[in-house]
Formats: sequence, structure tokens, C-alpha cells
Amino acid sequence: MNYAKEFQQFWDEKSQYLGLNNLERTRKDISYALESCESVFDIDEYVCRASSRKETNRKIIVTFFDYLEKKSGEKVKTILREKRFYDYPFERQLEIAKFLHEPHTLNEIEERFDISEETRKKDIRALEEGIEVLGATIRIKKERKNRKDYYKSTMHPVFLPLNLTEVYALTTYLDKVLDSEDQNTQIIRDITERIKSQLSEYALNKLYPYERHDYKKNSYVDDESLARQRNGIRMYLMKSGQPCRFFWNGQEYSGRLKYDRKAYIELESGEKLDADPMEVDFIIESLEYK
Repeated sequence: MNYAKEFQQFWDEKSQYLGLNNLERTRKDISYALESCESVFDIDEYVCRASSRKETNRKIIVTFFDYLEKKSGEKVKTILREKRFYDYPFERQLEIAKFLHEPHTLNEIEERFDISEETRKKDIRALEEGIEVLGATIRIKKERKNRKDYYKSTMHPVFLPLNLTEVYALTTYLDKVLDSEDQNTQIIRDITERIKSQLSEYALNKLYPYERHDYKKNSYVDDESLARQRNGIRMYLMKSGQPCRFFWNGQEYSGRLKYDRKAYIELESGEKLDADPMEVDFIIESLEYK
């Protein structure tokens, strides 16, 4: 099959729907590469070896293969449908930070992200030093286990493009309906302040006209640090689902904090403890962070 010729026909019919800038340059680059490709394997290799715009090229080629399938009725066997690349280092570094919610070695990072050792070194160095995003620092840590280096992070970068009504719902409205006596309320209010730190002056004046607008800090607290705080341990226990020792009415128990319309404690026996979790003193030292 003459893939370059087929690609030109595909481009004439479909390029306007691809939503790309620099259409002519993109067409020339891919068409030139396809002239020397004699199989789907060759095309896959071309995309995987690309030094730039790898994810953009992958999406275009997958759409091209879809076009060929409809035209010929035959399935195109390509590895590109299951691949995911990143055109920009910053985007890839955010994904690495998410991948490291479970500790991984350097080799595992290279394999997962299809990157070279040199690229991996640059990404890991940047993440160890910390990358700044909207006033928050995203950083990973290294730990040594069984004579191997592992990297981990508990940060999950969440960037939501919200309209002002949605921002209002997440901040002002949510704050109004929360029970001020619930210690978990403070976590929600801390998140609210971090959302405010990302807003424009227009949004701040519109939503919070009677407040001082000095939201410059977007501090991140990892799970372990949050669990060591009185206003964070209950939410952490509900999230992790792990058992914890605690004192209530002068006795020590072990159980899990659960939630079904309201928070409650389930003992190791499966019995529900008739105690308000707000009146329980959890033993922080008994936790294993995960």
C-alpha cells in the first residue's frame, strides 16, 4: 500500500476536523515520513521514535488508521491505540507524579512512559526539586527499600476549568451547608482557600466582595502530614479504609472509620460502635500510611 498517497487523500477529506494549528507543516512532516514506510509496523516505529509532537502525531495516525479501516473493511493492527505520549515535558511530569502514588523504580518509570534514560533523568530531577503550578509545588520523594531506590508522591494535581457558578458552588455555597462543628469542615475550607489563590481579581471581587484578596499561598500537605493533624485524621481514615487504634470512654479499641450518611466506627468484630467519632481519640502512631 502507498501510505503517503492514502494519507494525502485522508488529509484532503478529514484535516479540517482534526483541530490542529500549522496544518500544512504537519501534513508535510507526516507525508514525508510515510514515503519510506512499507508497513503499519514502520509507521508505528516512526511515531514512537519521533523527538517532538509525538502525541499529536499519534492521534493523527490513529485517526488515519481508522480511515483506512472504514475504506478497506480490514482491521489495522497497530500498537498506537494503546500508547500515550506527551508533547510537553510539564504534562509528562504531572503524569509521572500521579503514577508515583504507588512507589516505582526508575526503570518502571521509563517503561511506563516510553522515555529514554536521559529524559527520565530530567523529569525526575525536576520533580525532586519541585515544579511550580499555580502557586503550589509538586514534588516527589526517594526512598530506599531492599537495596533499591523507589520514588513516590501523594500529590494528585487537579486543575479544573470552572465557570464562576461552579467556583461559587465549591467555595461559598459548600461552606454555607457544612456543619461548622465537624472537624472535617476545616479540610474543605483549606481547599476553598487554595481554589481562591488561583482566581483572577475579577472573580475574587465578584464572588467575595467583602473579603481581603491576598490569596497568594497554595500550600500542599501530604497525606501523612494531614493524618497527624487533629482536623485531618478522620477524613484520612475514611479515605484509606485502614484500621486504627483509639480510645473511647477509657478503653482502647481497634476499628475502621466508615461513612454511610454519617460517620461511624466499625470494630474488628464487625460490630458497629455506639460512639460519636468526634468524641474518639485516635492513636496516630498506630497508622500505616498508604
